Amino acid sequence: MDNKETSLNRRTFVKGAGLVGLSALASCAFAGCAPESEGKAGSSEEATGQSGEIETTKNTHDLIGLADSDIDLGDIEASETRDVDVVVVGSGMAGMSATLAAAEAGMSVICLEKRSALGGTSAAAEGMFGLRSQYQLDQGYDENVDEYFKMNVEYHHWCNEPRITRRFFNTAGSHVDWAMDHGMKVRALSSAWSVVPSWHVYDGKGKAVIETFANAAQEAGAEILTETPAVQLLADENGVTGVMARSKDGNAIQINAKAVIMAAGGYPCNREMIETYTGSRFYEGEDPMQRDNSYFGTEGRVGDGILMGQSIGADLFRIGAVMADFSAIGGTRMDEENVCRNVLLVAPVLIVNERAKRFTNEGLINDFTAWGESMTTQARNYNICDYDFVVRQSEGVIADCSGVAVKGTPYPDAVKEIDEYIEAGDLSIWKADTIEELAEKMGLDPATLKDTVDHYNEMCEAGYDADFCKEEEYLIPVKTAPFYGVETHPMYMTTVGGLRIDERARVLDEPGNIIKGLYAAGSDAGGLYGYSYDVKVACGSQQNFCVASARWAVEDIMENVIGSGDGHHSAATDMVMS
Repeated sequence: MDNKETSLNRRTFVKGAGLVGLSALASCAFAGCAPESEGKAGSSEEATGQSGEIETTKNTHDLIGLADSDIDLGDIEASETRDVDVVVVGSGMAGMSATLAAAEAGMSVICLEKRSALGGTSAAAEGMFGLRSQYQLDQGYDENVDEYFKMNVEYHHWCNEPRITRRFFNTAGSHVDWAMDHGMKVRALSSAWSVVPSWHVYDGKGKAVIETFANAAQEAGAEILTETPAVQLLADENGVTGVMARSKDGNAIQINAKAVIMAAGGYPCNREMIETYTGSRFYEGEDPMQRDNSYFGTEGRVGDGILMGQSIGADLFRIGAVMADFSAIGGTRMDEENVCRNVLLVAPVLIVNERAKRFTNEGLINDFTAWGESMTTQARNYNICDYDFVVRQSEGVIADCSGVAVKGTPYPDAVKEIDEYIEAGDLSIWKADTIEELAEKMGLDPATLKDTVDHYNEMCEAGYDADFCKEEEYLIPVKTAPFYGVETHPMYMTTVGGLRIDERARVLDEPGNIIKGLYAAGSDAGGLYGYSYDVKVACGSQQNFCVASARWAVEDIMENVIGSGDGHHSAATDMVMS
C-alpha cells in the first residue's frame, strides 16, 4: 500500500537573497546528490543572514488544520536573533529526550515549549515498553526480539514502516537502559495488556521522568523556554535553518539552527485534523454534553510540528493513526474520576448505536485501543444496564478495565451518587422504569431498543453470545428496573501518525527525499504504527518510541549535520542490515 496518505502538495518560498522554498527545489537539493555524510545544513553564518520571513502560496495557507493550530505562516519581523546547533520543538518525552541527548553530546540546544509546564501528555504516562532492557533481563525475561517484531508487523498487516519498526524493536531495551541511566525510576515490570512483562512502570509517572531529564539537560547546558511556541519553520536551498518563535511577551525570536527536531505531540486537539484524517467527530464546545471530551491529556497539541513540516513540503505517513482510548460520558473527560465513569462506562455492559442496535463485543474492556476503535465505527454509542448491575458494581467492580477501573474496587454509594448526577443534568446519563421510556429519553427508537435488549437477554440466559462472541462471564442481562443509559463519545490519548521519517528520524518529502536538517520524534513522527496503537503487542511502545526517535535524530545530527560524531552511524548495526 502506498504510504503517501495525502494528496497535499505544498510549496513554500522563503524570502531573502537567493532563497527558495524546499519543495520547489530539485530532488538533489533535498537529498543532496552527495553522499549522506555530506548532507549538512547551511552554516550558522549563512543562517544569521536570513530575514526570517516566509511567504506562502494559497495552497500552504489551506493546510488541513492550520486554522486550529498555533503556527503563523505570514511575514514575521524578529525582535531578537539567536544561534544554536539544535532547536527542539516540544518538551514531552520525545522533546526532553532529544534536548538531553543533544546537550550531553556537546551541542548548543534550545527547547521550545508553548505551555507553562513541561511534559505535555507524557507527564501522565505510566510506563515504557522495552525488550531486553537490563531491568527486564534482571527479572529473568530474555525475550526473542524477532518474534516480537513479527507479531508487531503482522498486527499492523505490514503497513507500518518495516525499517523503522525493525530498528525500534532491536533497540527498545537500550532506550530503557539510557533513560534509567539518566535517572528514570522504574517500580515494576508488567505484562499489562501485552504478551510478556515488557512494560516498565514509572515510579512517579512520566512527570517525574520529564523533570529529571529537564534538570539533567539544563545542567548539560541546554536552554528550555516555556510559554514560547515555535510558529514558523525557516529554510533555504540547503535545508532547514531554524525556527521563528514567540516569547512570553509576544515578541518574535528568530532562532537559527543547524537542525530542528519536531516533537510537539501530534494533533489530538486539532478539530479539523481529527475530523479530516480520522473520520471521527470532535467533541468540544459550549454544550456541556459535548465538553472537551475528544482527547485525553494536555491542551495545545494542535499539530504545530506536523503543519510546520508540511509547510516546507514534508510528506505524511499514516496520518490518521491514533491511540484510541476508552470513551467518555458526554459532559466529562475520560480522565475525570467519578463514579459514573467507573461503574457505568468502563464496564462490559450492553452497548448500542444510534439505531438502537448492538454492534460490538463489549468484553474488549482489557484492550483500550480495540475498545476505542470499535466505538468510532458508529455515529453514536450508548451503554445500557439495569439496577442489579449497578448494585453489583457498587459492591466491587466486576472486571479490570485497562487500569481505569480496578476489579473488586467498591463504590458503596454508587446508586445514590449516580442519581445525583442524573438530577443535576450535567452528564449524558438517563434512568427510566422501562426500556421504552429509557429509549425515548435517549432519543432512540423504543421498539428497536426493546427488541435489542430482549434478544441480548436471551443470549445471556443461554450463556452464549451468538452475535459478537462476548465471553460468557460478561453476558450481563438487562432485566431489573430502573434501567440506565449513558451516551459516550470516543476519545484519543494521542495521535501516532505524523511526518514521514526514515529509520534515522529524518523527515522526508513526498518523493521520498531527505529534508536536510529536519527531524521528527514521538507523536510528530509517522512510521512505527499502521492505523492504530498496538497495546496488545507492545504496551508503552509510544513512550519508548519518543526516546528512540529522539536519540536517532540526535545521533544523525552529530554525524551528518554537525559532523562531530565518530564516523560510525549505529542505524545499520541496530537493524542488522545495511
